[in-house]
Amino acid sequence: MPNPPRFMVSAALSLYRNTHALADRMVPAQLAVLDRLFGVVRTATMGTAARLRLADHLADGPLDAAALAARTGLDLDATHRLLRTLASLGVFTLHGDGRFSNNRLSHLLRSDVPGSLRNFADYMGSASNLRAYSDLDGAVRTGVNAFETVNGHNVWDWFAAHPDEGKTFAGAMRDGTSMDAPVLAAGFPFGDAGKVCDVAGGQGTLLAEILVQHPGLGGVLFDEAYVLAEADPLLRARGVLARTEKVAGSFFESIPGGCGAYVLKDVLHDWDDARSMKILANVRRAAAPGAHVVLIETVVEANEAVHPGPMIDLHMLMVCLGGRQRSRADFERLLGATGFRLERVTPLASIQSLVVGVAV
Repeated sequence: MPNPPRFMVSAALSLYRNTHALADRMVPAQLAVLDRLFGVVRTATMGTAARLRLADHLADGPLDAAALAARTGLDLDATHRLLRTLASLGVFTLHGDGRFSNNRLSHLLRSDVPGSLRNFADYMGSASNLRAYSDLDGAVRTGVNAFETVNGHNVWDWFAAHPDEGKTFAGAMRDGTSMDAPVLAAGFPFGDAGKVCDVAGGQGTLLAEILVQHPGLGGVLFDEAYVLAEADPLLRARGVLARTEKVAGSFFESIPGGCGAYVLKDVLHDWDDARSMKILANVRRAAAPGAHVVLIETVVEANEAVHPGPMIDLHMLMVCLGGRQRSRADFERLLGATGFRLERVTPLASIQSLVVGVAV
């Protein structure tokens, strides 16, 4: 299904925010606050349901907790209570005969549907992620990411040591990119670049869409070797394998040259300014004057509390090595310090924007 135009996305987000704001004004303030305090229950229950693939088990029709427990080896009473809680939150439907079925929201917790959020729910509700938020006060006191403090490893080393969680996180990022890729690929005239490099491009989800939309374009997929090892099936399925050069490496060391455009999707928000400038400086060394760097980021202004940008920014504080969402001025500063000039910031039909710089 094609992505809706930006005005429809903006209208939907505005309606969502205004509806919640209206509800807050109409109910006692205590009720609104208590509802937010149970946010951890929402995250944990949805993450658990995703991890146990309960929506997958309900794909063929309603089942009661006894049938689900028998299929999954879970406790009957606890299974009923988990699903009943989720049904009370609008995720799954509880019928009068005690059976549960998928609904519009739980459908997205299935692993085999377009737009699936199962991997993302699993990641957000993981024990390591929830432990990080148990030390939010420490992060606020020190400015140091809580994930490393609580789990004993930074998030990237943790994923390396826990490959199942790393795979889930990679799947969550891939699923998000799949949803946004058509809009991202259409948001910049990549066809004029001759060749485009997707820096930290994973298995090539975004690069493949760019190459499909721009048939005369060549592509370079740049990432760690173990990531690139799994890229061929996707690139072959999209019909762009022959037009894609795979290059293994680290963006902290060097980046392939010879491209007219360099794409970095949700890369800089993982890192502090010093590391972000090191990445951008390596891009600039690879880029000829006039080449473009296209940063795909959620732009968050310092004094604008527009959901969900500030919440994503706080998550970067909690889990990443100095990571943050940045303002237009922040990007202009980082680009200017690394040999680029900010050319434009283009909001897209999503929560993200294209931040475009040109090598000078």
